[in-house]
Amino acid sequence: MPPSKRPAVRKTPRKTSRGKSGPPRYVHFFAQGAADGSRDDRDLLGGKGANLAEMGNLGLPVPPGFTLSTDVCGWYYEHGESYPRKLQGQVEGALARLEKEMGKRFGDPEDPLLV
Repeated sequence: MPPSKRPAVRKTPRKTSRGKSGPPRYVHFFAQGAADGSRDDRDLLGGKGANLAEMGNLGLPVPPGFTLSTDVCGWYYEHGESYPRKLQGQVEGALARLEKEMGKRFGDPEDPLLV
């Protein structure tokens, strides 16, 4: 992406999500009745992610899903258009949880999980 089209990378400190052992969490799950975040996490989850998390926490009928944190975008541009090493494992874990919640498998030719 040309530099003029890239989103601005935030240089000011902000809330980040850290796992229990300390490394950043890049993937945040949401579903009806529970979510990894809330409306207060707009800087971390983005506007849509924060709103989906809040609707899930309120018990509204939100289909399960997950949001990549805004940290992923910042990392991408700050590290030569690459992704954090931990991202793939976190996405795979969230996808497995999503498959379990929906009772479907991603890539199933008969009844696929659509993401």
